[in-house]
Amino acid sequence: MEEKRIRVSALLDAQMDFRKIAELIPCSLGLVSKVKKLKDEGQDLGRKPGSGGHNKKRTAEFLADLLDTIEASPPPA
Repeated sequence: MEEKRIRVSALLDAQMDFRKIAELIPCSLGLVSKVKKLKDEGQDLGRKPGSGGHNKKRTAEFLADLLDTIEASPPPA
């Protein structure tokens, strides 16, 4: 995802139109405007910390607790 933001940033630097950028790099107009806003505010183009929570790595302790919980729960009727 960061690669798209970098490409969008480069095209914004080239004064290209938002819609044209969205067509060239298959992305939404929202992403283009978000990158422009981040650039205008001087912020990093990377994702916010904590985003992508569904992809968090599971620790061995968490998985062991999960297995214990599953084994302890009664089977569905």
